[in-house]
Amino acid sequence: MQLDLRDQFIKDAATRVQRLRAQKKEYWDDSKEIQRDGFQPNQLVLLWDSLCEIDMSSIQKLDARWLGPYRISSREPSQPDRGTYRLEDLDGTLFRHTTPGWRLKVFRE
Repeated sequence: MQLDLRDQFIKDAATRVQRLRAQKKEYWDDSKEIQRDGFQPNQLVLLWDSLCEIDMSSIQKLDARWLGPYRISSREPSQPDRGTYRLEDLDGTLFRHTTPGWRLKVFRE
């Protein structure tokens, strides 16, 4: 008797978990601004300063966490599915390395 109920409880719990995950995904997609199509060449972006995650001293605490603006020079064709970009300064100087798309956000004037 209890084993039969146990199996039913597990199925019900799995159904609830799937429904809640779908609701959370829908909420996230509706409420957050997500860059789905990638960035276009000549678009202005800000670059996440990953060093601020490491240094949490009181001096760095209120510093800007985003650097830039920078311009998208090109999307790397060697890794189109990963969303890596080549950036340049506003004066046209190219960055030495590519930048992953998760470290970028659109610059709004």
